[in-house]
Amino acid sequence: MYNLFSWGWGSLGGPLISLLLVVAMLVVYLSFLMRPFLENLVIVTGVFNVINLGVTLTPAIYSNGSYAGHPSDGYRIIAALGKRQMHP
Repeated sequence: MYNLFSWGWGSLGGPLISLLLVVAMLVVYLSFLMRPFLENLVIVTGVFNVINLGVTLTPAIYSNGSYAGHPSDGYRIIAALGKRQMHP
């Protein structure tokens, strides 16, 4: 039986770190005057983490590649909440 307390919290780790980095980059961007290179680096890091957050929270079972047959973090979170059946 899969539930949020046995392994669902582990699936929240990646998306939470991405969200934390997005918020941190936004705070840095809005709080400090920076040279253009550093400003662009902060923006790119924030955009990358927004995309990463969206991809990791999308509920899917990967169909090919090295993750073939494995569920995404979003799928695991939904399965842990009992909204979707987890495939072994």
